[in-house]
Amino acid sequence: MAATSLRCVAITYRSYELEKVPSNEEELVEWTLPADDLVLLAIVGIKDPCRPGVKDAVRLCQNADIKDRLEPSFAIVGLGGGLDWTAKIFNKQSNMERFMKAICCLFGAVLGFIFLNRTMLIMVVRMVTGDNLQTVKAIAFECGILDSDADAAEPNLIEGKAFCALPDKEREKIADQISVMGRSSPNDELLLVQALRKSGHVVAVTGDGANDAPALHEADIGLAMGIAGTEVAKESSDIIILDDNFASVLKVSLVL
Repeated sequence: MAATSLRCVAITYRSYELEKVPSNEEELVEWTLPADDLVLLAIVGIKDPCRPGVKDAVRLCQNADIKDRLEPSFAIVGLGGGLDWTAKIFNKQSNMERFMKAICCLFGAVLGFIFLNRTMLIMVVRMVTGDNLQTVKAIAFECGILDSDADAAEPNLIEGKAFCALPDKEREKIADQISVMGRSSPNDELLLVQALRKSGHVVAVTGDGANDAPALHEADIGLAMGIAGTEVAKESSDIIILDDNFASVLKVSLVL
């Protein structure tokens, strides 16, 4: 089920004597039902499909190469359900502030990073999520982030704990090669931002949850969702996206 991008939830039950359950309210708060002798009833697969336009946006990012143009073009990527995204941008333009304003949001529970230097513009989608590697690999294939099984190998596809366990220098070395990070924790996301910044990238992070706050705060520019975003995420950010709509990025880019 995980291989078909379904999030799996097991439903179980067990018998337990009511007399053993604390009647005191204070004790009941601390008490938990023993997790042994469980009987499996079912395993449910939950599908969280890509939002409309995500696959096209990913393709647009991957095909962007405008080093010979006077103005950079832009692409949007986004996905809900706790999946996070990264956009990597190498900018030829010297007007960094104007360029950064154009990359104003990625939709949903997202984590996006924007990296600039003055050589050329390339957009690459990265996905950072808490899902297991099987699930995240299937979703990455669905959205066009990964093209083949050959892509689904380290360091292109990596678990957060594996990235976290690396020495600082090694993290800096492979951070730029990562397309998909699964089983990632807030600390893993933070370490990725730090590794990229140490490598000389300017990093912008977007997110909406409290778990995104460390990365939002660490980034050069933090972007929080105005509707779905938690107060913690907003307080940790520099910019708030009012409509939570990834299409807003397209509108901004068309104006520039």
